[in-house]
Amino acid sequence: MLLTVAPDPRDERIEELEDQVEDTQRRLQETQAQLIAELEKELQTAHEMQMALMPQHSPQIEGLEIAGRCIPANHGGLLLRWNY
Repeated sequence: MLLTVAPDPRDERIEELEDQVEDTQRRLQETQAQLIAELEKELQTAHEMQMALMPQHSPQIEGLEIAGRCIPANHGGLLLRWNY
C-alpha cells in the first residue's frame, strides 16, 4: 500500500514570506550602501571646504618665529595649532 501526503498549503505561503524577507533585506542593504556613500561624499566635501579655509602661510610677526600644524580628523573637524 502506497501512502501519499497532500501538500500543505502553508508551505507555499512560507516560501512567499521567505521571498519577501529576502527582497526586503536586499533593498535595505542597497539603501544602507547608498546612505553611506552619500555621507562619505558629504564628509569629503566638508573636509575640502575646511582645508580651503586654512591659512596658506604662517603669520609674519617681527621678532617671532611661528609655525603651524594642521591635524585633520578622520571624521569631521580638524585641529589647527600655532606654536610661538
